[in-house]
Amino acid sequence: MRIDVFDGPMLDGCCPTSHWHQTSIATSRISRVRQRRQWRQAARLHGDASGFTCQAARACRLYDLHDQTIPYQQAWDWQHRELQRILAEKADDGQGSDALFIMQHQPVYTLGTGSSEGHLLFDPTSSTIPLYRTERGGEVTYHGPGQLVIYPLLHLGAPKSQVPKDLHLYMRSLEEVVIRALSEVSGLRGERVEGLTGVWVGQHKLAAIGVRAKQWVTYHGLAVNICPDLRPFAAIVPCGISDRPVGSVAQQLGRPHPRTLSVQIDEAGFPSESSGTEGGTLAMEDDEGNQLLQEYRYALLEAFEAVFGLKLMLAGSMDLSLEPKHC
Repeated sequence: MRIDVFDGPMLDGCCPTSHWHQTSIATSRISRVRQRRQWRQAARLHGDASGFTCQAARACRLYDLHDQTIPYQQAWDWQHRELQRILAEKADDGQGSDALFIMQHQPVYTLGTGSSEGHLLFDPTSSTIPLYRTERGGEVTYHGPGQLVIYPLLHLGAPKSQVPKDLHLYMRSLEEVVIRALSEVSGLRGERVEGLTGVWVGQHKLAAIGVRAKQWVTYHGLAVNICPDLRPFAAIVPCGISDRPVGSVAQQLGRPHPRTLSVQIDEAGFPSESSGTEGGTLAMEDDEGNQLLQEYRYALLEAFEAVFGLKLMLAGSMDLSLEPKHC
């Protein structure tokens, strides 16, 4: 499979002016799902009318960190820096541009701007898992290895954008991305629940969404449980919903959860500062989990392109380690 890479300047928020090249993406295994994806990608790259082309779709920079576990603060800073850059472009030409991060996180709990601390079932001062209060919407959630997190920074209502200035429609579109990926990779039927945000399979919530926008540029995003250790969710009321448990793709497929945390979790699922071995600490690397994460990385990004009418372009030489300037 080959994906376009762009490391040159952008023009009018769509077509790059120079420096196109291609890079090979290693595949974890060959499957019918992967073959279909390769055929569609090949058709797109050759200008087939059934796929997106540079002229038909708005370009979006892709920062692909799906196989890395990034500290939450670092990812948060990256979002703020990218947001500042997009807002500066928007002020300059009225258009701005789009970007997307995909990654895993080191274990972390996050609260939304109005989240209730009553949904924390542990003492944050004695937890081995850090807690952040952010500016996104929604209640408390957990991020960790085995969960794919996507942070889209999209200029809603921009030229060639398929999503208007409507945050509710935007969140429904994020749900649609997950629903398509679940069906494509695992044949799972993802569903919405009236009055709630996220994606469920049966009674289990597999994807959480919490977003914010500034001048109609989005940030924060969605998290999909592929094969994480689910025990940390027992220490919170996830998203403030007490009657619908959190689940994962691995759980739905009847597989063990390969990503077991290396931080201390007690038998009840609570983060503990104990130095003992109760609760267990297993290695986080495994072939089955890596294959599942890789498959969902492809499917989520492909669904994102289709739902939002975007063409994802792997980011070039941007140094993500630079100190950000918060908005």
